[in-house]
Amino acid sequence: MAGFDSELRGRIILRSILPLVKVLPSERPFFQKLLKGASGVVQFAARDSEQAAHVLFDGGTINVVQGVHEAPSITLT
Repeated sequence: MAGFDSELRGRIILRSILPLVKVLPSERPFFQKLLKGASGVVQFAARDSEQAAHVLFDGGTINVVQGVHEAPSITLT
């Protein structure tokens, strides 16, 4: 199990920073074009912890969801 500091860092990244990726397509037209045909799930998980969040890509839309996805396309720890 991760220590308190690691748990806190993971929580901040997964719950505060990761959701900011949703603004990329609206702020940067290049990303909107790039993501237009993208679909899949990228999961971010904290090592030695149960903390996780996943980003859903579907035809140009991005949704960030807290928790573990049942079948992600890719998982990053």
